[in-house]
Amino acid sequence: MRSKRESWYTMEEAVKIRIKEELEVAKRRLEAAKLLLEKGMIEDAVNRAYYTFFHAAKAMLNAIGYDVRTHSGLISEFGLRIIKQTY
Repeated sequence: MRSKRESWYTMEEAVKIRIKEELEVAKRRLEAAKLLLEKGMIEDAVNRAYYTFFHAAKAMLNAIGYDVRTHSGLISEFGLRIIKQTY
């Protein structure tokens, strides 16, 4: 289902928007992880680092035509579509 913001775009444009948004979220999570690590908040930094990967991997899958909604779906599709295709 498209958001109102995406309803005026072609499917290709909407996918590019989603990829950009996911990468922006990943970048913010990475910055948060760095700040938390500097403050010695290791568990919280690891949590933000995990979400950095989650959003970056989601963007990668979007770029090759897959859209996932759950963590388990992301792990499964990333393994199938990125890891197994690479090796």
